[in-house]
Amino acid sequence: MTADIKNPAFYDTQNLATMSAQEIPLGSAELRTVEQIRRELRDFASTGVHGFYYRARDFAGDAHPTPRDFGPGRPGADRYKRDGQQALYLSRLPSTAWLELGDQSPEQPRRFVQAFNVVSPRMVAVRLHDLTEDGTPFLHSYVFHCENTRENDSYAHKPTYLVADLCKEIGIEALEYPSVRGEYRENPHAVNIVVFSPAFEDLLLMTDGVPFELSL
Repeated sequence: MTADIKNPAFYDTQNLATMSAQEIPLGSAELRTVEQIRRELRDFASTGVHGFYYRARDFAGDAHPTPRDFGPGRPGADRYKRDGQQALYLSRLPSTAWLELGDQSPEQPRRFVQAFNVVSPRMVAVRLHDLTEDGTPFLHSYVFHCENTRENDSYAHKPTYLVADLCKEIGIEALEYPSVRGEYRENPHAVNIVVFSPAFEDLLLMTDGVPFELSL
């Protein structure tokens, strides 16, 4: 028997914001579900990340950003990243990178985008947007819940932390996932990638050109 992973109570009661897979009670339905998710992640992983990706940042009106300003953000909690950890977030489209930042502030009214020409033939990644319910039923259901929580939900990012933990355990260095703010359902190219530490260090050397200002 496995846990009802479509039930939001699963994520709250297991407190996945602070628990790791090893801390889930032995013999529990939740642990059996986690083991299934780990197995599907391993089976679905592929090697090689290539192509153009983009990162956006907001700056003050007199700023002159350089490629070095587009490294990983603050080490706070985010999707697929626990508080205190660092990761590099990129998007497949400049517009998606722009939308991921949300509303602009008067203090930083200019939004710049930096391109990355990623050539990483050995990077191990999982493309969550390619999951199918038949091929990866547990991971598909779990990720569907992750990507359909609202920002103000009490457990908004909690389920994603566990996926990231499992990836790191089995050597997966990056996750591509659909962009909620980029409205993936209407635009299948609205995809983000999170690259975990230390794998993102190599990508910082793959910036392409200089930052460009973008308005939508």
